[in-house]
Amino acid sequence: MLNQLLRLKIILILTLTFGMASTGFGAQFFGGNSLLHSNSALLVPPGGLDVNLYVRGYTTIVELERISNGTSAMAIAYGFIENFELGFSQILYQDLNLTYRPKQGETSVAIPGDTYLRLKWGGIPISKKAYFAAIGNVRYRMAEFYDIHLEPYKSGAIEPELTLCVSQYWDPLNPDEDKSMHGNLGFIFHNDTEKLGDASMELTFLYSMFMPRGRSGFGFELYGAFFLQRPEELVFARENWAYMTPVYKYQILSSITLTTGLDILLMGRENTSTRNIGGDALNVYPNYADWRLTTKVSYTPYDLATIMARQPGAGGGRPSGRRMSGGGGGYYDRQSLFRLAIEDQVGSVEATDLDLEKLRQERIKAEEELKRLKRKLENKKRDSKR
Repeated sequence: MLNQLLRLKIILILTLTFGMASTGFGAQFFGGNSLLHSNSALLVPPGGLDVNLYVRGYTTIVELERISNGTSAMAIAYGFIENFELGFSQILYQDLNLTYRPKQGETSVAIPGDTYLRLKWGGIPISKKAYFAAIGNVRYRMAEFYDIHLEPYKSGAIEPELTLCVSQYWDPLNPDEDKSMHGNLGFIFHNDTEKLGDASMELTFLYSMFMPRGRSGFGFELYGAFFLQRPEELVFARENWAYMTPVYKYQILSSITLTTGLDILLMGRENTSTRNIGGDALNVYPNYADWRLTTKVSYTPYDLATIMARQPGAGGGRPSGRRMSGGGGGYYDRQSLFRLAIEDQVGSVEATDLDLEKLRQERIKAEEELKRLKRKLENKKRDSKR
């Protein structure tokens, strides 16, 4: 009980320290256990792999001129040990929009774009239904161009970022089958000046909620950023901004999920930039797109049954104390509960951790989950025959 209170106090202190800000557009295209922009405090289970393909685009007309942009990216998340996840994201393609008007024979797109590397520590319970995670992210410049018009600011240097995540699940044993709520707190150091003290810095914020309904689900995300120190006035996007995103998610097959959302601009229309290109004053254009359509296709080649079949040394092992594996729910993750139910080793759990009545309840839940998993595998077999 004392440990839980201590953890909760730490989370509250960190939340106040970051001024209720959270991850927005710094570490974009996360993949792993996430919606479109928000991150869950749960991880891909040890030995699990999650692959995502993102496509985002928008178009707008300003003074009879059409402005459009398209971006595609790939994100991979791998749970390599308990409570730790490695992540990699690569921008595959991005239009340069009005940042650069090419001469004849020159390109107007970035192929490839920038690379993101991250380490996520999470799945840490702070109560029976709430969990905590911390993400360290680094954006490495690969693209020839940056500071693309109508996009949130990105510098031309290596940018470190820290993101804190808190998630609450109404049904921790089955986190994908009931409501969930997520808050992310983030800080971005843009590293865009010679003197570190003069560099641009952002606080980013996000709040999201998701409600699954069978194979589909609905939710929303509210996210954006506030500059602690703005970039110079020549930068396109140097204003505070925020978007609201209705989200729809559909499970096409047992291992393939489609998620799509429409970003609606709430804040960020005021322009404080002063920049001319080719004699055109770009301060007549909006800073951020009024809307953006984002779609993500997720593929999980390692399902729960595959992970359960692994040897303990490859990401399994018995539960210890009140710790949980990265992708599980409750004080014991589903993988551990299944193993307890199958191997009939409930008696090995120390009575100091959970009383007997709690064990009986968890045993019943595990048996129910085994039945649900059986139905899921049967659906997967039917999908494979299509």
